[in-house]
Amino acid sequence: MKKSLIIAAALVLAAACTPEKDAFQLALENAIAEKYGEGTKVRIEICERVDSTTFGQELEYRQKVFDLRLAQNQKLLVKYRDQGKPNAAQMKREAILHDNEVIEGLARMHDELGAKLDEIAYYDYRFSGRVTLNGSSKELKDYYATVTPEGEVMNFDAHQKYLHKPMGHIIPGYVELVKGEDAEESVEQ
Repeated sequence: MKKSLIIAAALVLAAACTPEKDAFQLALENAIAEKYGEGTKVRIEICERVDSTTFGQELEYRQKVFDLRLAQNQKLLVKYRDQGKPNAAQMKREAILHDNEVIEGLARMHDELGAKLDEIAYYDYRFSGRVTLNGSSKELKDYYATVTPEGEVMNFDAHQKYLHKPMGHIIPGYVELVKGEDAEESVEQ
């Protein structure tokens, strides 16, 4: 009798110590399963929040991207003009005009967002787990994800350096401002 009470107490204690999945982890499992397709089973074993980004930080990052893009387009304009390539030079003039419009628009957004600049836009999570589909499985070791405070998974990738690249759309009005262009793709590195 004593033995069964001890075992029961140990099981209750073990259950109490097992962390329940939080909304972020559940959203992440669902997003991964959706990406891999119907019938996918996902098990996240480790999931930890490693960082957060405010709307202000994201906006500042986007401003730096366009500042860099503008500088590169200005250099290329001079290069193409010096090389006698009028069509290429004209394309860079148009790109410079667009870059300036976006930079001005980002400055307006900064003013318009006001107090929202300090709000969390998304969290970064590092996670590991396993995806199983049709009898085969893949280990997800040290993957990263961006998740909004509302639990929406915005992006996940095996490499942290690519995690924030597509996150400009989290800023209200950003996509309309850049007209759907992925500015980072245009920045030569």
